[in-house]
This record gives sequence, C-alpha cells and structure tokens, in this order.
Amino acid sequence: MQAALFRIIQICSVLLPLGLSTSNQASAFLIVTPEPDKVSQCEVVKESFGPKIVGIGKDVSSTTAKHPATAMLIYDSGAGASKAICSATLVAPNAVLTAAHCFCFVGTKTGSNRFFRNSRQCRRGKYSRLGKAIQALDPNYHKIFMPHAGFRHIKKVVIHRKFSWRRNYPRADLAIAILDEPVVDVRSVPLNEQRRIRPGTKLTAIGFGSRNTRKDDNKPVNLEKVVFDSGFRTSASVRTGRCRRLERYRSLICWDYNPDGSRSSLSSTCSGDSGGPLILEKDKKTYLAGVISAGANYRVCLPRSRAYNTEVFKFRKWIKRNLKVHAGYIARPAKTPDRKLETLHSCKCEQCEKKVRATINIQNEKTKIPPFIRYAVNCSGIKKQGDVEVEVVKLGKPLKHCSGKAGTAFECVDSSPKPGNSFLQLKAPKGSACNVTISTVR
Repeated sequence: MQAALFRIIQICSVLLPLGLSTSNQASAFLIVTPEPDKVSQCEVVKESFGPKIVGIGKDVSSTTAKHPATAMLIYDSGAGASKAICSATLVAPNAVLTAAHCFCFVGTKTGSNRFFRNSRQCRRGKYSRLGKAIQALDPNYHKIFMPHAGFRHIKKVVIHRKFSWRRNYPRADLAIAILDEPVVDVRSVPLNEQRRIRPGTKLTAIGFGSRNTRKDDNKPVNLEKVVFDSGFRTSASVRTGRCRRLERYRSLICWDYNPDGSRSSLSSTCSGDSGGPLILEKDKKTYLAGVISAGANYRVCLPRSRAYNTEVFKFRKWIKRNLKVHAGYIARPAKTPDRKLETLHSCKCEQCEKKVRATINIQNEKTKIPPFIRYAVNCSGIKKQGDVEVEVVKLGKPLKHCSGKAGTAFECVDSSPKPGNSFLQLKAPKGSACNVTISTVR
C-alpha cells in the first residue's frame, strides 16, 4: 500500500471549562450555560491543554482557538458532500502552503490509487470528474475553509518543480494555493528562516484528518483503532527524531511514533493532515517549521510507525519567491491584521446525532458591540450535503441566512449583533465529530 496521506492522531482530549472573565472590563463576552432542555451543551475545550495521561502525549486538543491560520482543503466531487482532502497553512493574506501530493494524488478525489509521482506527471496528469477529464492542478472545485475566516476559493496552484515520490519518500512535497480573496483578520504564519530543525525539537502538528477514537469516560483512547475520516480539527505536540541519510537528503523532518518510547514522539499524524503545519514556538513567537507529508508504510497512523514531513527552512527561498511572483506578497515580516481576532467560543461534539448547543451572551455595558459574529462548523463523517443541521438563534429568533442544512463545513456571519443571548444549535449523523467556532474581531 502506498504511503498514506496524513492527520493528527488524537491520543487524548481533556475537556475543561473555558472561562472568559467577567471581571475584566475589556471583555464584553461571556459563555453561558444553555437552558435545561433536551439539547446538550457543546463540550468546551480549554485553550491550554490538560495534564499528561500515562504513556501518551499531553498536548492533544480539538480546540480551534489556537493557530487560526490552519485551513482545511476541500474538494467538490459534484456528487454528495464536498470532502476534506488535506490541510494547509495561511502564509500570506491570499495564499496557503500545503503539500503537492494533495493535488497530485488524485485517488483521494476519485476513490482510486492513482498518483502522479513527480511534478512533470502532475502538471500533465488528469482525473475524471463526472465523466469529464480535469487537469490535476486545475484549481476549480477546490476551496479552503478556516473556522475564523470562512471559505475562500482557489484560483491557482503552484507545485515545486522538484516534487517527487520515490521509494515511499517524498521530496519537495510543497504546493502554494493562491486564493480568490485575501484573508483580512487572520495573521499569516511566518516561515522558519533561522535554522534547520534539530532532533528532539518539540513542534505542534495541526490538521483536519483521521484520528483515534475516544472512550465515553474520556480515558486514554484505543491507539490501534483509527477513524479514517477528515474534517475534524485536532492538534498535538510531536517530538522530532533523527533522520536517516536519505531522509535528510530529501530535506525531511522525521520522527518515530511510539507512545511507549522515551525518545519517540508520543503523538503523530494521519491521512487528511497532509499539508498541515508543524508549528515551532520560540521566544513567544510562532513559526512554520514544516509541512505534514507522509509515513513509512500502511501503519502510518498506528504506533511504531515513522513520519516524514517537508522542512520549510530548506525551501524558504522557493516559498518566498513564489509568494512574491504569484501572490504579490513578501513573506517576511508577516503583517499583523488591523483588527484583533477573538474566539468567543470553541467547542466540539463527538456524538453529534444528539443536538448540541453553543451559547454566547453579549453584554454591552462596558464596551462596544462587536462589528460581527462569525459562526463556523466543520465536521468529519459526513457522506452527503445536508447531513448536518445548523440553526443560529439570535434573541429568541432564528437567523434565516444562518440556518439550514450543510455538509463538511458551514459558515455564516451575523453582521448586526445585539446585546443578549445567541446560540448555534447543531445536529449531525451518527459517528460524526464536529468543531464549533464562534469568533469576532476588535
């Protein structure tokens, strides 16, 4: 079996209440408990992660509050729901960085094993969509979704000319997707331009791919069981290992995923995480250190497997040059948005067939009403458009443009918020898992 495309293995998810302090006069938003009825409260995920559980990594979370520049790459097959095929990172207001194989491995779109294994094949290659031949790098039918920014269509795809996939090792597995509209309120992630990543470095891997299952009592999951579905975002701390000679020659970041090993990474990635970021935190700043790429064999999502990821430092000049040429943007320094992004509510449900509710209360006593409120939902386990039922209720009345049926991702904006209670109510099919994000700017 070919090397798999990737996603975070969710080893544990500690659910703790997220409090927005009412004593802070600068804050006008308070998460309140929903009314007691048959609707369950959307489980709130604490932004700072919970304590370590025996034998497995501690920094595993499904919150969307941190690292909002992470995006989901969506493909519309024209039949059924649009599906998440990869992840990506905002590196310019109008560009995301992802993996080249997200476009060249067309089997994820057609349900086959067809893979154009180098840049030449990929530029010339085609796949079938509704009986019509489509170029592998045709940006049509692709878009990205960011919980804090919504949807953006892709108007151009640029892959590295040295991209190749030999002996299950990726090389230059990078693609830049140019967006039709810039993302205004989310800060793009600056590239790591300092030095190569050393073995033993702790990085944060983020993606919208497959994950481990979690027991009802929230105890450690069964690491040998993976839910192969994309669309639900998780993140985890990984520890890099030493790359072998060929791996280092191909400019990879490597690690062994082994929850029982002291020198191994306690978490890893899986299918659907491909193209997602490896974030380096240094001196209270974040940098894009790598792009999630591949694994050694078909057991890539299970313990005792090896992970390979493209190192940004080695390709920084190519990334910056192509951002300047195709996006009209110089990657350094990254521009800070004029308005400050604020997450009002970040929660998740993994048994979404029962209605869940995310509630906020806007108090306008000591600060201005926000210019808008964005409601966003992204889910895995969605088979067709309309599987997800979403309703946003504002001051006791449904918002018509924010209510209806959706697929893998949903987004709407209330452009005229008012003081009082509002909530998003969600219902999804059995076996699905959803992130709910409610955000605004200041």
